[in-house]
Parts: sequence; structure tokens; C-alpha cells
Amino acid sequence: APPAAGLDFTSLLSNQFQQSASMNTNTNPADRYRVQLQSLRDMGFDDEMRNVQLLQQHHGNVNRVVDAYLGGEVDMTTPAPAPAPAASSTESPAVAAATETPAEEAQQQQPEAPKDPQEKKND
Repeated sequence: APPAAGLDFTSLLSNQFQQSASMNTNTNPADRYRVQLQSLRDMGFDDEMRNVQLLQQHHGNVNRVVDAYLGGEVDMTTPAPAPAPAASSTESPAVAAATETPAEEAQQQQPEAPKDPQEKKND
């Protein structure tokens, strides 16, 4: 008797992973972090370009972005630096700011100081 036709879970999971990975890389950061950006606006952090930069730096973690604001890591008295001119003038400022090359992004990010055990516990 031929083997019973069954689902190949490995290929199913692999396909799902590839689809989600391609969606994340093709999505504009302002769209990807839409919910987080709204939360930050609701809390009074209205600088969308800076919020997108911080969300990228903190991998979408709103708590860490708020900690960066409240901990003095971010100068809230001056607006975020204007992005380099984009090839398309139809992009929003947040989109243009989010299209930096990984090398430029790495230069802007500063390494985080090691956390003490209490900070790790609070994450």
C-alpha cells in the first residue's frame, strides 16, 4: 500500500518563515511600527522621524524607546535631524529617514551600556 499522504510540516514552516521574513524587509518602518508610533504619539512623543529611528534602534520595543526619552538619552529640545534627500519626493519624511543604508544606521547607533541585574529583570 502506498504511504498515506501527509503534510510536510518542515516545508510548510519554512515557507511561512520565508514569507514573514520577506514582508519584514520590504515593509516601510513607519508602516511596520504603525501601532508603536501611535502609542508613542498617545504618550506625547510626537517627533515621528525620531520615533522611527528609536524604534529601529530598539527593534520595535516601545518601553525601551520611552526609557531612552525619559533617561535623557534623547535630546527632546531639538527635532530629529532631517533625512538625506530621497530619490522620490513622494516619500514621507519618516520613510526617507528609514531608508538609510545599514552602514549609515550603524554609525548613528551607539552601543548600549551593559545592564545591571535590576534592569534586566525589568525587561
